[in-house]
Amino acid sequence: MEKIGLSIILAIIGAAILVPFFIEKLEVPVIYQLNNIDLNKIELYYSPKFLVIDYSSDGSEEKKFSKWDINRLKSKNIIPLAYLSIGEAEDYRFYWKEEWKHNPPDWLDGENPNWPGNYKVKYWYKEWKNIIFDYLDKIISQGFSGVYLDLIDSYLFWEDKGYEKEATASEMIKF
Repeated sequence: MEKIGLSIILAIIGAAILVPFFIEKLEVPVIYQLNNIDLNKIELYYSPKFLVIDYSSDGSEEKKFSKWDINRLKSKNIIPLAYLSIGEAEDYRFYWKEEWKHNPPDWLDGENPNWPGNYKVKYWYKEWKNIIFDYLDKIISQGFSGVYLDLIDSYLFWEDKGYEKEATASEMIKF
């Protein structure tokens, strides 16, 4: 009886070890995931051409992906792109200063009512550009193949606030 029990346990353990090797990956052109990013699960179940993710598994500096993580994706023919919002500042990013909520810089506008913690920015200001370029340096150092730029249509927001559409669109293009 003990041999049968041991055989069953070994069979279960063997199956648990081998099952991941026989899972057919779902081939998809793009995966876009910004929250609760688990690279191991993505690699196990999917085979994307492009993977758009945050630079960090939870958006924080402490949990940013390592160069090794990103190179591992590349070794599996996945093109990793880092998400980067250039039209809004986010209060959970490494660059955010708490004082901005009460004493915002000239380039920072009000909070986006649809996305709490996100604030429209006057992206044509040098100070904001410097923040984004520093952010981009982090992304490059991690080994990402490129970036997915979000809120490149922010010029429409500024048009609604009375700014000239052609001027703000031109500033976004220059950025």
